[in-house]
Amino acid sequence: MDGEKIEDFIIKENYEIELYSRKDSAEKRVLKRIYRVQKDGLIK
Repeated sequence: MDGEKIEDFIIKENYEIELYSRKDSAEKRVLKRIYRVQKDGLIK
């Protein structure tokens, strides 16, 4: 995976979506952004 960017996410019980990113599998993942799903269905 030389030079590839890895992105993954976690959806939590409280409807928060945490987006993580890292350069390769040896690097620790870094939290890039948290999205929250609101009651009306919008993601902020």
